[in-house]
Amino acid sequence: MGKIDKNPFYIKIVQFIKYKIGSDKLIKNIAMVTGGTALGQVINMLFSPVITRIYSPEEYGILSVFTSILLISSFSSLKYEVAIPIAKDKYEAYYLFSLSLFVLTSVTLIVGIGVYFFEDVIFQTFNAQSLQPYKYFIPLGIFFQGIYRIYKQWMFRMKNFKLVSKTKVGQTLVGNTTKVVMGLLNFGGVGLVIGRIVSVSAGSFSFYKQYRTIEFKDKRIKLAKIKEIALTYKDFPLFQSSTTAILQFRNQFPVLFLAPLYGTQVVGLYGLASTIVKIPMTLVGQSVMDVFFAEIASIGKDNPKEIKELSNNLLKKLIMIGTLPIILLALIGPYLFTFVFGEEWYEAGIYVRILAIYIFANFMFSPISKIFEVFRKQYIKLLIDLTSLVIMSLVFASAYYFNLDARVTVFLYSVAMAMVYTATYIIAQMVLNKESDK
Repeated sequence: MGKIDKNPFYIKIVQFIKYKIGSDKLIKNIAMVTGGTALGQVINMLFSPVITRIYSPEEYGILSVFTSILLISSFSSLKYEVAIPIAKDKYEAYYLFSLSLFVLTSVTLIVGIGVYFFEDVIFQTFNAQSLQPYKYFIPLGIFFQGIYRIYKQWMFRMKNFKLVSKTKVGQTLVGNTTKVVMGLLNFGGVGLVIGRIVSVSAGSFSFYKQYRTIEFKDKRIKLAKIKEIALTYKDFPLFQSSTTAILQFRNQFPVLFLAPLYGTQVVGLYGLASTIVKIPMTLVGQSVMDVFFAEIASIGKDNPKEIKELSNNLLKKLIMIGTLPIILLALIGPYLFTFVFGEEWYEAGIYVRILAIYIFANFMFSPISKIFEVFRKQYIKLLIDLTSLVIMSLVFASAYYFNLDARVTVFLYSVAMAMVYTATYIIAQMVLNKESDK
């Protein structure tokens, strides 16, 4: 007689999952980064009911607008930092790192001067008059956010995913604690703004300490070499930063244009809905994108068939992972928001249902867009994003012209974004096919 297996079925399942994670390097790295992001999102969820009871939808609207401006400004290093993981050696990466810091500092100074001398024009352009009392926090937020992003790219070069994972937890814990404490002290909207700055920058010092362990024979910056590197990687500021600016501006269309159309309260409701519905995407999606980029960067552009196979396998996994959370949010959104955040946030749950269409498409298809960077085809991504910006403009122009209801406007936006992400995936596959044929 054979040996009787006394292990319960659930233990077998756990062992199988551990085996799959341990035997697949990509999945293992994704799991590591996702673990920190997951814990961070759990912390966000635990703090959210407290924050929504301390701050009003109008004050949350201020946070949404401030967050939108920071996201639009995420090209503050002209995206030179994105090239750090794919630099041919550590000295070239070091010059890219230094160049990124220099550009970030210059952009921060320009924004600070602009806010000081031209605040009325700037805030009217972005429909962000509610932020004028907090205008000096904008350059601070841009700078500290940029520092974290630059150091994070160096960690990706080192494949130090564990440290990146830890900073994700620290960001949410420290940022949310700041919001709650300042809210209880009756700081109002400024508490949310400061909490956001703390959140996007926490972990930078840990990155810095790790960065200092790297040994260089000569750390002196040569101006000629800086110029050479800036020209060598000029496609990143020309295409990547332009794409990022357009992409973030497009993504923040609802926040920037719902305010003048429907008021700050609607922006606050939409802002909370957008934050919560993006949890499945943030939980796994951004981590997947970061790890996928690190992996395909190490594979290199000379192996498009391997990258294509990796991307197709990844898509199947993302569909399996993302389907259930999105369906649940769409089904119970309004009831969940009422129970967790309070009666005044019921409408935010309605927006969750609507946004589920776009979030699921983003979750499935956005990681593949990283292949444009590896194959230096950023101009294609730029054309895609320019087209999508025109589409979003038409959506909100239609909302204004036809006096559409806020729900209808958000629905049109959600469907249009889903179509954009689907088209991006199809075009990326076409690029891989063409590179494979070569």
